[in-house]
Amino acid sequence: MRRMIMTAAVTASCLLGGVSSMSNTARADDFGGSLISMQRAVMIANDIGLVSVNEIQFDDGKWDIEGRDPYGRSLTVDIDGRTGQIVRVDRW
Repeated sequence: MRRMIMTAAVTASCLLGGVSSMSNTARADDFGGSLISMQRAVMIANDIGLVSVNEIQFDDGKWDIEGRDPYGRSLTVDIDGRTGQIVRVDRW
């Protein structure tokens, strides 16, 4: 199993300046097709209320994004890496 973990500082730089290839951590062929980018996954999470990112992981074919909503509550969003569909949302 391949796993990618990014901190908030790295994530912020990726969102502002672009991301290099994920070829060292995850390949589309590993998950049966093309993958959505990390930026696209964050944009999808933004659409449901994510305003800050604490951590992003790519694991088992899905993006796991942890952060905060506009009210300061913790928010975790899991997004399918191939379809971009939201798999799970937890707020607390």
